[in-house]
Amino acid sequence: MRINNPGAVVYNAYINGLMKGGNSNKVEEIFQRMKRDACKPTTETYTMLINLYGKVSLLRLYIFCLKFYFLTFSVRSDLEGFQN
Repeated sequence: MRINNPGAVVYNAYINGLMKGGNSNKVEEIFQRMKRDACKPTTETYTMLINLYGKVSLLRLYIFCLKFYFLTFSVRSDLEGFQN
């Protein structure tokens, strides 16, 4: 079922349901549809996306933080051979 011109509240509920149901791969598609339908994402929308991408990309973020830490404190020798 497709709702014509759903508002941000409807989209947010849909995105939240997808995330809770483990369908995180469909969230990006719904977010793009939201923008295509000229529905302005809310703070709640972005918060949910940040939480989702944080869980998905946690390892990459951890590696980035480690690299940043080592580069900031000039411990560059510890990074040799360390790749994403």
